[in-house]
Amino acid sequence: MCPEKVNSRKKKKNTASDADKRVRDLLAEHTRSLFALADAVAGTDARRSRHLPLQKSMGMPSEIIEAVSGLRKIPTAHRKLFEQGGVTLNALQAYLRAGVQARLQSLRHLASHSMLEVKDIEFFILDDEARRTGRASVLSAQAGKRIQSGFDSKAKATRDGVTLSATSLYGLMLEFEKLPVEKRPRLREPIIQSAATAKKYFDAAFKNAAKPMEDWLILGRKDQLAQHLTGAAYALELLSEGRFGSKLPSVGPYNFFRSLPIGSWHSIPTWTALHSIRCLAGAAPANGTRRTYGVRPISRPTAIDLSVGIGGQALGIASAGFIIKAVFDSDPKAISIVHKNSTNWNAAALDIVTQRAQVISAIELSLTTKDGEKSGLDVLTGSFRERQRFTRSTGHQPSEMFDAASVIVERFRPKAFFFETSKKVLSDSHPMNRIIGTYNALGYNVQIFEPKLTDFGIPQDRDDESGPGTSYLVGIVRDLAPALQLPVIRRPKLKAIADIIDYAAFPYRTRKPGLLSVEKKQKTITSSQRKYDAWAFERLHAKVEFGETMPSPLRKFVTLPDFADGVNSYVTHNKMAGEVPKANQDEAIDEADAPVEDVPIKRGRGRPKKLIPNRELKVPLYIERRWSKRGFDITARAGNVPEVGDGLPDLLPLTPQILKALRGIPSYWNMDIESYELHEQIEHLCEAAPPVVALAIARSIQAALTGDVVDLDAQNALEINPAWIRPGPRVESAADPGALVAELWKKGFRSLSLPPKPPGPPTIYGPDDDDDDDWRKQLDASAKIWTQGEEEDVDEDAA
Repeated sequence: MCPEKVNSRKKKKNTASDADKRVRDLLAEHTRSLFALADAVAGTDARRSRHLPLQKSMGMPSEIIEAVSGLRKIPTAHRKLFEQGGVTLNALQAYLRAGVQARLQSLRHLASHSMLEVKDIEFFILDDEARRTGRASVLSAQAGKRIQSGFDSKAKATRDGVTLSATSLYGLMLEFEKLPVEKRPRLREPIIQSAATAKKYFDAAFKNAAKPMEDWLILGRKDQLAQHLTGAAYALELLSEGRFGSKLPSVGPYNFFRSLPIGSWHSIPTWTALHSIRCLAGAAPANGTRRTYGVRPISRPTAIDLSVGIGGQALGIASAGFIIKAVFDSDPKAISIVHKNSTNWNAAALDIVTQRAQVISAIELSLTTKDGEKSGLDVLTGSFRERQRFTRSTGHQPSEMFDAASVIVERFRPKAFFFETSKKVLSDSHPMNRIIGTYNALGYNVQIFEPKLTDFGIPQDRDDESGPGTSYLVGIVRDLAPALQLPVIRRPKLKAIADIIDYAAFPYRTRKPGLLSVEKKQKTITSSQRKYDAWAFERLHAKVEFGETMPSPLRKFVTLPDFADGVNSYVTHNKMAGEVPKANQDEAIDEADAPVEDVPIKRGRGRPKKLIPNRELKVPLYIERRWSKRGFDITARAGNVPEVGDGLPDLLPLTPQILKALRGIPSYWNMDIESYELHEQIEHLCEAAPPVVALAIARSIQAALTGDVVDLDAQNALEINPAWIRPGPRVESAADPGALVAELWKKGFRSLSLPPKPPGPPTIYGPDDDDDDDWRKQLDASAKIWTQGEEEDVDEDAA
């Protein structure tokens, strides 16, 4: 034998001997400590019961006092034997319970083997009883013990086989997930073989335990273990048969979305083979146990918006899973827009400053259930900024609106609130200190949140003084203040302006056919279409002049000037009645600063002519140049972008669709109401707060209320989801939401076409053979189209 191996074995043997000696020394020291503790307990006083409360107050557990009190009964000679060999407290207590013969046998065993365990003492006790009761009963007990030992050893071997094989399989699956798609096929065969081994042990241990996978959620309502075993059996079946491609098996609402009613997708959980095998192996999650907002809660908090505008903040709050109980605004046209898009928000044209009593009554009514009970309010919100709109109904100062909101906060005591304002308002320290002090006195912890809008995908500079969405006053009840973490974006969603407005500004450009295209043949591209495509390409990307490539400003810039800084500046001057279009005369008179009676009238021959006040757009030149440098002509206002065959301008006009894209408002948000002029739409959209910021703040507040962990970088965490706003059946409205979700899962799983079982030996698939990512994109796009097609509204509170 090699000398190196001999030395290695000797070294290991010496190491084991040293460890064994160390353990024996520690056990002997433990035994001496037990007897010393017994002496201390017994030596307090003969009437020890008097001092028992004192000993407890000094930190000595009553269990220890009672356990060591009998150790004083052991003679000194026997005690030294115990201290030399070392025994546990359980063995000493078993020794005290034994009879005389069993004690003698125990002492002989300790003297000869220097070790005494509880099972040895129990054997001596049985042997002592056998001498009195007969040998037959002892043999029967020993035979039963041996049978039990055999079953225990087999059960241990099976359990170890299941755990070890599942752990090995889980490790391979984790490595498979971390690899790039093109390198994953090399791990398919090891995963299949490891899954087959794990399945053999699983079937031996849990024979007939697995149930049909379609009952996965139904089982979970009664027996969590049965649900776990069913999911694990299904995962092992798919993996061992090689029924997976470049992605591990998973089943979720995206697989059978056509079988689900709108509004229920968020409630359906996703089953994954990786999670099932992880639970079978008893391993911790690879990325910790942090919960994200991938699935919205079934129990939804409530919210009320005091100054809703066209619904920007309410869109974000609803997308976070809140139930909008009521919304208010002093502008009737803004309320008409909100009511047209979501009738179940209880929109009312009320001013919280001048009509505070009516607002309080409306809030009380919205928080009253059908049974007449009062429900609590979770979040109160509103937009309190200086308005640039010409409408007189928006002339309140922000401080007045903050004061009115404080009365409503004191009346209804919401758990949290957040009010949009501007840096210009916050910079005025005197009123803001008074306002913050008022909310602090009401028991709220108030913070100022100034988001970096480019991190949220909104092309607006953070240094804007009056721009919408730049500053928020966030308050929460003092007890929950430590749990509130203001939104943090670790992976910024910075986008070029061209990517944001692509579909809004150039909807008619030729695009590559996608998965949803059902065209049988390619349409012939006309010369007008080619011209339009070239125009769109130049503005989205770059153009070539004299051999030099000039990048598009829409591609070059990622921010735009302040939307509230001079974009909607107007001047009013008098014109003859004939010079002003008839359609605009009444509006001009209504919106003029001076009443019509005060307008001077020129008199001459014939019929006197009146001077009509006329309002015209007058944007300062420096602001116009800032926007033109980024590719926009803000003096050109249009209802729609140029179409194919129209005159194609050098700079893009401001249209409602472009502004909605820039503010992050969904394109389906309808602004078309009666007597709603184009300039009013543009003014409202320029002042609308980005819904994504309100969504992020609402998620942070929701996490503080529920004790969850906020993760704004999770998939779809900041998506403005129309399923919460558009009509459709609601899972949370059902009498038993869990039962409904289980039935929806069962129905969807039955409609699922499972991957076929491969004939013969498993084939290693390449990355091109699995189109799961493309399929998900197709499903998401189809879901959006399907959602937009729904026009009928349903009350969220209906049972």
